[in-house]
Amino acid sequence: MELLHHYTSIDTLELILKNRTLRLGRLDNVDDKQESQLIHEKHWAQYLFISSWCKDHDENSRLWREYTDNKGVRISLPRFPFEQHVLKSKPELTLFFVDGSISPVPLSDIYNDKWMFFLPPINEEHYGKDVIYVDNPEEHISPPITQDSDGYHLNGLFDLATIKDSNLWSEQNEFRYIFFVVPGHPGIMAKWEATGDPKFPAAYMANCIVKGIPSQLLHFDVKLGKAIEDVVITMGPECSNEDFERTNRLVDKYTLRGLVKTSNLS
Repeated sequence: MELLHHYTSIDTLELILKNRTLRLGRLDNVDDKQESQLIHEKHWAQYLFISSWCKDHDENSRLWREYTDNKGVRISLPRFPFEQHVLKSKPELTLFFVDGSISPVPLSDIYNDKWMFFLPPINEEHYGKDVIYVDNPEEHISPPITQDSDGYHLNGLFDLATIKDSNLWSEQNEFRYIFFVVPGHPGIMAKWEATGDPKFPAAYMANCIVKGIPSQLLHFDVKLGKAIEDVVITMGPECSNEDFERTNRLVDKYTLRGLVKTSNLS
């Protein structure tokens, strides 16, 4: 089974295990300021929520150093460790899903008064993506939606938040979960429910992106599924005995078969 790896603190590990959730943070708060600035200038970094993982099986000394100061943990889970929710069509909203469509979030968390997914997280290949490393990222990033006299036009929606500078970041070999979420609006939901016409939410969401309507959502938590029971935790190269003891207690308390390993770089 292919595993992905997330380098973080023991405190964050505790929150993940206790709440059984993975937190996706806003793209305008990531460590790559070049990336966030390129996107933020067009208003839409605030609508992109990501969680970054490494595809390398071998431990990455740079990630240990930058994200844990060599004293945190590496969390290893399958590529899509989330709960699975079957989405059922709602003809009254002119909203249809292929039979058996699976999402990591229920329909009530895709469209509601507080937020709306511009891209519903249905296709794993769309919301879980390999990062692409290029020499001049500014030449590869374009607005996801534009407006002219003919209306709105969609551009490269499934490449969002996947472009980074190869000279700075390629050794991270990154995989990302990416949710595209805009602010909700009670009036829009009411119109949609009253008329069943999807043009109301579609036009509203497009307008959010073009005009940069501020988002109050700072992060998005998604529930983890049964995969968390078999999580593999690798301890940082400079973790103390106390760190090992604390991590073992957490894994014993919150998982069924979780494993704690010593770093190969210790």
